[in-house]
Amino acid sequence: MSGVQLTFLGRAPSLPVAHTGNPRAYEFYLRGRHCWNARTETGLQQSLTYLRQAIEADPGFSLAHAALAEAYVTLGVYGAEAPQAVMPMAEAAARAALETNPRLAEAHGALASVQALYHWRWIDAESSYHRALAANPNAASVRQAYAVNLLLPRGRWDEARAELERARALEPLSPIINLSLGLVPFFQRNYEEAVLTWRKVLATDESFALLHYFIGQAEALLGRTDAAIATLTRAAQLGGETPEIAAALGWALGKAGRRDEAGKRLADLVRLAATRYVSPLAEAQVLAGLEEREAALAALKRAVDGRAADAVWLAVRPAFDVMREDAAFGALLSRVGLG
Repeated sequence: MSGVQLTFLGRAPSLPVAHTGNPRAYEFYLRGRHCWNARTETGLQQSLTYLRQAIEADPGFSLAHAALAEAYVTLGVYGAEAPQAVMPMAEAAARAALETNPRLAEAHGALASVQALYHWRWIDAESSYHRALAANPNAASVRQAYAVNLLLPRGRWDEARAELERARALEPLSPIINLSLGLVPFFQRNYEEAVLTWRKVLATDESFALLHYFIGQAEALLGRTDAAIATLTRAAQLGGETPEIAAALGWALGKAGRRDEAGKRLADLVRLAATRYVSPLAEAQVLAGLEEREAALAALKRAVDGRAADAVWLAVRPAFDVMREDAAFGALLSRVGLG
């Protein structure tokens, strides 16, 4: 397939820049990827619009199909849409890309993410990630997804760090890759190192809401609850008060002993769930902050029953340490394949 050719300093590169000969399709693709990288609900929805326009302009544009698959996966991961709605569409988009280009790394990577996050088929997912990286070892977004969606949930810290370091070497300015590097110490309960890592990223991109979201949680776990609440409030200002940010704020308020305010956040989440998808893990996190273990476990069971994408991090998320010794919690981990 011919590709869009760009000329730099009067010379055209020897390889095509994109998997399309349609400049309009490529422009829509670039806009879609830009919105996707913002990692906000609004940005993700805008990403879908642009990527669909890219595919409409060139139905055979395999890279746009793969990017659409990644956008659907990310919507599920961030709890913006119900997993039953977006994960099958992600799988369909990935397979559409592979029909046109069977060796497209991004398509194999998106399929791997669906296998891990939705089907919990960990062996199949790892094979798909390996297939993706064999096709293109320089696919930084695939290395990031492999680390975050499979290696970290399974506690494979050194492998995850190595993949993320390789991804950063390929894309040193990527906010999401640099943020992901801080997840390794965070999930290992080394919160000071995690905060230090994230503050370095924050110095270059203060507007990245996810950084504030994770820093706030680390601050709460370090006992700096006032700072945590301020940081999570900032996350809500930048990224909108999504269910995940609202849950983290309610959890931090609970840990600070501000039970009435935490209870209000919990009630708000329950009301919101009547009008849009809210992962039951959001409710469970606030309940964990209030140390209402039985109610939190009930919410976690609903999350697993509904195949919530964020269920795959149950084995490593610090917010749920208060119930980690409970047999019912262990049973939930086993259902996800993390026992």
